[in-house]
Amino acid sequence: MLDGEEILAIWHDVPEKGRTIAHLLLQPAVGMSLAATLGDLEFLRRSCWTLATGIVVALIVSLILGMFLDIDPSAPALAARTRVELSDVAVALAAGAAGAIAYTSGSVNPVIGVMVAVALIPALAATGLLLGAGHMAEGWGAALLTLTNVISINLAGIAAFLLRNVRPRTL
Repeated sequence: MLDGEEILAIWHDVPEKGRTIAHLLLQPAVGMSLAATLGDLEFLRRSCWTLATGIVVALIVSLILGMFLDIDPSAPALAARTRVELSDVAVALAAGAAGAIAYTSGSVNPVIGVMVAVALIPALAATGLLLGAGHMAEGWGAALLTLTNVISINLAGIAAFLLRNVRPRTL
């Protein structure tokens, strides 16, 4: 098992094949958890900024698409992402814990990135599509799901890091 400093050392050495949109959200999402666990405010700021940038880019693209496509908010794929369900929270918690465990074990499997993407991308895309199409109530419901998933991933990641004995450095 790796400690906090070893995790930070491998943080920037992720295989190139894992650098997909899924991974672009995984690294800052798990980074937020690691930074909070270690009490590293600069790392937390960078992770939050990176995650927010990825979210904004995805949101802008989906907003633009929503303005030009005929979006039906009752379509099952969209309607399922307009409210927070316990199953959504469970997926996000599993993704956060899996991401943290992957980093503490020293092997970041692309499947972990997919898990985080499953928790974030559909709700985020639904947010933009619905808001862009003018379906405000449903869009804000999807935004709430996105926020819930980000928080769940972060909390599960913190819990997993703590369970794996990742602790802040002491002076």
